[in-house]
Amino acid sequence: MKTLKIRYSTTNENLDVIDQYQKQYSVMLRVMYNRFADGRLTENQIKHFQINNIPLMNSWFRQTAVKEAAGMYSKDKESQEEGKNHKRIFGGKKNFMDRQRGLISKEEYQKNRVMPLCSIGEKRTKGNRLFRISDCLTFITFQPNKRTKIQLTLTGVGKNRLPELVKLHAAQVQCSHPITYRLCQEYVYISFDPKILREECNHFRPVANRVFSIDKNPNYIGYTVIDWHDPSDLRFTIIESGVISLKTLNDLDFALKSRSDDPKKTYINNKRHHEVFEISKWLVDMAKHYQCELFAIEKLVMPSKDNKKGRNYNRLINNMWNRDRLAGNLETRCDVAGIEFIEIYPQFSSFFGNILYRSLENCAGLPDMVLSAVEIGRRAAEFNLQYIKKTKGKVKNIIFPSITQRVKKAVFQTLEVLKVNFDWEGEWRALYDYLKNSKIKYRVSMDSSIVFRQKHLRYSCARKHSGSF
Repeated sequence: MKTLKIRYSTTNENLDVIDQYQKQYSVMLRVMYNRFADGRLTENQIKHFQINNIPLMNSWFRQTAVKEAAGMYSKDKESQEEGKNHKRIFGGKKNFMDRQRGLISKEEYQKNRVMPLCSIGEKRTKGNRLFRISDCLTFITFQPNKRTKIQLTLTGVGKNRLPELVKLHAAQVQCSHPITYRLCQEYVYISFDPKILREECNHFRPVANRVFSIDKNPNYIGYTVIDWHDPSDLRFTIIESGVISLKTLNDLDFALKSRSDDPKKTYINNKRHHEVFEISKWLVDMAKHYQCELFAIEKLVMPSKDNKKGRNYNRLINNMWNRDRLAGNLETRCDVAGIEFIEIYPQFSSFFGNILYRSLENCAGLPDMVLSAVEIGRRAAEFNLQYIKKTKGKVKNIIFPSITQRVKKAVFQTLEVLKVNFDWEGEWRALYDYLKNSKIKYRVSMDSSIVFRQKHLRYSCARKHSGSF
């Protein structure tokens, strides 16, 4: 989903009405969430659960609230299963702690707990039952009932938002897509499927089995563009490869020993967020340029924990690494561009990337993060052939590659380069355990790949923002 955040203006009387709707919706949402947490009622029973003092909430608000509460509970339950020990606090943990310490009044605490009013989209009713974008694109009408009609004049529409509003209005007229709205005292949030924004590009004709793949790391992002002729036998042609570096920005953050609320820290964090979006835009533009059929990334689910490698390492992995922000933005841009987006399980990707490809002629001199990206691309190509196109029988070789003569030769060549005397008989886990336990450095570092560093590190966003990296 893509969401537009647009500032609006209206009369004070209308703001008071919106405030009343927000407060009653917030009460209903919290009650429904708690009923899901109790686990004793079904979704339909929760939707019709008796709640006092919410006369403004009609059946559609109830339908919206029960869906939103179900989504919140499902997300929180998934986080708990991943070991994050997450408990939702409406209004935010800071708001709760500030009230506990007496830093804010009861009225401020309750005001911060008020949620945006939400109306989920419905395709057949011009995208949404309660909201309409005007034909002139200058205001949005909010009509919760026959007697109430509020005009929200849009004041934050820039040149980048206007084309998106044009397409949203067209989708509204054609009843082609659901459009979800959220409303608070300052902003209206419009959420929709990014496919609404997709343009019919006559020049974009994806090349079959051409995969754009990336390997995400906190300091470096490796990427490749590869034509996969036979992924099971490691037969492919590398069209392009490179590395994007965030290391300079991360090192600057480490060097700045100050409090988290220091303006310089805030600047670096904002800078990192900006660069993540610039990187995402640049990567998808590359994928469109090379007419890639697939865009593959790792599906990383990593709860915060002590990695036993020092405080800075924990900060880098748990706090500074914007992996989810990058993945979400990449998926949105790929949807708009019409490129198939695939998330691949990352288990052993660095191991297979360095063991299988470092000795191949077309991968000579590639560093660890690019070799891992090659492996991510292989898995995506296999998944595409077996489960999407279904032109190939289902074989359990997506994580653990098939043992072919070419694969065996590549492994033995790598073991010879590493000067490892191990009698490998095709058992991948045995080889992995041996290399890990022997503490052999099998990864090709960026520093050891000087030629690649000189040629390909320039493909980062540094060419657009010379001071960024």
